[in-house]
Amino acid sequence: MTTTLALKNKMDDRLSLKVDYFRASAMKTEPHKHSGYFEIVYLLEGAGAHVIDSVKYEVRPQAIYFIRKEQVHHWDLTETPKGYVILVKKRFVDSLLDWELKQLFGKLSSYNCLWLKQAEILPQLLELLLAETNTGEPYQTQVLEGLLKAFFAKVLQCARPTEKIPPAPGRCFPVFFRAADYKRYREAVCRLLCTAPQHHASKPEQHLPQSSRQAGISFYCRIHTQ
Repeated sequence: MTTTLALKNKMDDRLSLKVDYFRASAMKTEPHKHSGYFEIVYLLEGAGAHVIDSVKYEVRPQAIYFIRKEQVHHWDLTETPKGYVILVKKRFVDSLLDWELKQLFGKLSSYNCLWLKQAEILPQLLELLLAETNTGEPYQTQVLEGLLKAFFAKVLQCARPTEKIPPAPGRCFPVFFRAADYKRYREAVCRLLCTAPQHHASKPEQHLPQSSRQAGISFYCRIHTQ
């Protein structure tokens, strides 16, 4: 007998970003995937387990979980949870004005779970995000990007990683990155070398002087694999 995996959609099709409170009723859920969005769950209270792709993660205060759209997950909680959820569609990330925010998305998407310490400011940032997503005021995009950037950077600053997802074979870019972003990297390397981009179309780091090659390769890895 074949079991059909549930595909959940908690976002209006018109939205590309949603910030909300985590449902206290979501104590136990069946394994499911999400319909076309990246989910971030930050918990202030709760206990039990969160299973992502058959790997069980402890649920405890100050834990944050990252669930990509192709991953199967479910909750098995033993205490009532309290926290926040952020849902992000690809088109939101593609439209970002801030390059560094895209890098933060890529870095965080390489984790399933992080333990946080000294993260008292995070709920305040999320409350501001919650309020801003409902305003529709001028400069809303810039405010949202600024708050998300502050939130993601603070998460990484407070993080104690549990494990990192191995990169998929042949994947050069983090989850939401476009191939066009490679052009920016190539142009940056060319500026360092004071040469034309077309001379570095294949592997720019090969053209670095021997004394500088290691630094160039490190720069490449920071952008494309973290």
